[in-house]
Amino acid sequence: MAIAMQCCFLFIGTVMAKKSDISIFKVMGVAFLLSFGGASHAATNRDNLQVYGVVPGDGGQIVLDGKLDELEWRKASAMGEFHFNGTTRPGSERRPTMVRALWTKDALFVAAECVENEMPAKGAAIRGDIEVMLESGQTQQRYYKFIVHSDGSSEALFLRSTDQIDMGWGLRSGFECAVGMDKDRWVVEMKIPFRAMTAQPQLGDLWLCNVRRFSFMKAFEDSSWAAGATWFTPNRFGYLYFLPDAGSFNMATLLELSDRRGLPVEVMSGQGRMIVRSNASILDDTLRDARLALTCAAGWLKRVKIADEKETKIGKQIDELELKLTDLSSRRGDGPVSAQTMSAIFLPTQEIKRQSQEIVKEIECAGMSASN
Repeated sequence: MAIAMQCCFLFIGTVMAKKSDISIFKVMGVAFLLSFGGASHAATNRDNLQVYGVVPGDGGQIVLDGKLDELEWRKASAMGEFHFNGTTRPGSERRPTMVRALWTKDALFVAAECVENEMPAKGAAIRGDIEVMLESGQTQQRYYKFIVHSDGSSEALFLRSTDQIDMGWGLRSGFECAVGMDKDRWVVEMKIPFRAMTAQPQLGDLWLCNVRRFSFMKAFEDSSWAAGATWFTPNRFGYLYFLPDAGSFNMATLLELSDRRGLPVEVMSGQGRMIVRSNASILDDTLRDARLALTCAAGWLKRVKIADEKETKIGKQIDELELKLTDLSSRRGDGPVSAQTMSAIFLPTQEIKRQSQEIVKEIECAGMSASN
């Protein structure tokens, strides 16, 4: 079954390459992990770079009342699971957070459902925050921060650095929000005007983004959409990817982002969850696996007693493979890997790994024969 699925993914990649004029080596790192057509909360990898495909909506159809009963919100998929950064005690229960977003030519609309494992008694206050952080220029040196408290109050900040915060900017931002209560959650709706950030996203743009939640109910809890991101680590933020619809990803854009950041890109959209890995990421893993397999073969040759003639022959094979692998590693170079380099190195490296594994089997058989 696994082999069949891999073949299916490679076939999909081949078709994508032909349709978009992208080399097959540029789509080998694409894995469709979930069936298309539904939002998912599948577990995410902390080493992946999160990208959320935000699609257009009709802002005129959205009433900021904290209810999420408008049909427009059905267009937006969920961002995916949040990463839990800290709790006051080990084993404390984690509170799920589901975030969706839509964009218009004027504003970004964000909805957050903040599940509470135990809602307070009637009349008692819920204590928590939702924070949305955006950076249109990708400078990783500044960002805009929109905070909504569970009591309905809000703040909008412009942070130039850890010690330069423009408190007055929020009064000029035009930021709007509302908070509502449900049986097991509190709900936030936001409208973030683009004019407040002096930036207007265009189709295909990538903006740095993170959404963070704090809960102060019983046990403190801190969770974040972007893995490992804190209050001022825009270099660890994920990305909003502004799309015309859920299926309009530009694979070359995602591969370039993976190459530039040196991480697999994990994309969430209405089409499901997808992992995109750059040529550099794939090739580095392949070279490492081949090196491990060759080292294993050399180690077996030293440990297992076999006939001298056989040992000399296999030792020569290992030396030849070592020279080939060293040459391939040097040709890889540093930084991003082009499709041409990928096609020249990937398959030969895979062959070295295969031959190294065959050598281990040969040594095992020779060792068994020598002991009889």
